[in-house]
Amino acid sequence: KAGQLLIALDDMELLEQLAAARAHLSHARIEFRRTQRLMKTQATTDQALTAARSDFNGAKAQVERIKVMLTFTKIRSPIDGRVTDRRVEVGDLANPGQVLLGVYDPNKMRIEVPVPLRLVRKLKLGDAVDVKLDGPLGAFRGEVTQIVGNVDPLSRTQLVKVHLDGVHGQVLPGTFGRVWVLDDKRPSILAPASAVYRVGQLELVQVVEGSRAVRRLVKTGASYGKDIEILSGLSDGDVILTKPIKG
Repeated sequence: KAGQLLIALDDMELLEQLAAARAHLSHARIEFRRTQRLMKTQATTDQALTAARSDFNGAKAQVERIKVMLTFTKIRSPIDGRVTDRRVEVGDLANPGQVLLGVYDPNKMRIEVPVPLRLVRKLKLGDAVDVKLDGPLGAFRGEVTQIVGNVDPLSRTQLVKVHLDGVHGQVLPGTFGRVWVLDDKRPSILAPASAVYRVGQLELVQVVEGSRAVRRLVKTGASYGKDIEILSGLSDGDVILTKPIKG
C-alpha cells in the first residue's frame, strides 16, 4: 500500500545526535532568555545578546536538520503495488544513491520498444497498438504514451513507450513483448543479419560473382529476428555470404 513502511535504516546514531542537539537547544534557550532579562536592566552587552540569540537559533536549526535526516531512515512505498528486486539484506550498508528495492504497480504496466524511424512516423501519442507478450499471456491493447525524441544512430530507431491496457497484475517487470505497427505493403529484400558487416560507417555484404566474393555497399532497414531488411545495394537473386570473409 502507498505509505507502507518497506525498509528501516539503522537510526541509532542519529537518535543520539538528536538527544545531544536537544540538550544543547535547552541550554541555549535558557541562556538566551537569561541574557534577554539582563539586557532589560542593561546588565549585559548587545554582543552577548547577539551571541546568545545566534547560539539559540543555531541549536534549533540543528534539531530540525536531524529530524529531517531521521525521516530518510524510514523508506515507504510511494504507490500501491508489489515489491520486486530486493537488493539488500539486514545488516547491509546502504550508500547514497544505492537502489535498495523496486516497487511496481501491476495495474499500470508499459512496454518500451525501439521502433524503426519509418514506422515511428506512423505513430502519434494516444494511438492504439497491439502488443504480444511472450509466454501464455497473449495479446493486449496498448496506448502510445511517449515517443522519445532522440534517435539511436546505429539501429536508426526511436524508443516508444506503450501503456498496457487490462493487464490486471498478469504481467511481470522484464517480460519480453512485441508491438505491432501497421506498415504500407511494399516489396523488400531480407538478408541474414550475419551477412552484413561494418567498416567504419559503411555497411557491406559480400556478393558471390563467379568464383569470387565481391564487397558491395548496402543500406539496411528494420531487423526481423535473425534477418535484416536491405533497402539498397542488393537485387532479388543476388547470392551473398552469410559469414563474410574479413581481412
